[in-house]
Amino acid sequence: MSIIIRKNELKNVIKEILEYIFNIDEYKTLSVDILGSESTVADEIDTSAESTPKTVFTPPEGKKISTRNVFLASDSDSGEVECRFKDSNKLICKIYCSKFKYAQLSNTKIDGEVGEPIIITWSGLSSGAKIFYSIRYKLISG
Repeated sequence: MSIIIRKNELKNVIKEILEYIFNIDEYKTLSVDILGSESTVADEIDTSAESTPKTVFTPPEGKKISTRNVFLASDSDSGEVECRFKDSNKLICKIYCSKFKYAQLSNTKIDGEVGEPIIITWSGLSSGAKIFYSIRYKLISG
């Protein structure tokens, strides 16, 4: 069985289907710029001048953090460094400095609770060790 539809009629049928599915009355352009809706927090921690735990980011009121990418590095030859959500204790990233100097987790989606900050903790590091972190995240309404 063949159906013959004129081009203009096909456009109208498609438009009616889209209006029904999306409940819109005109065509719209949707923003798909993923990085445009995400942010990054990055810094270096001098462990000889700061104490553990270090709060690195706290979301605004009513929002929660959803991680997207995490990079954690240290120049220490020993000890451990962890990045986690403070209240729920969800581990985001960890490095064992005697084996690995850094860890990069791409496309990592870990959600914290509403208002929950991200902290970095360390133990057993070499004297004067430094830690570098970079966390890409998206803020989500609670």
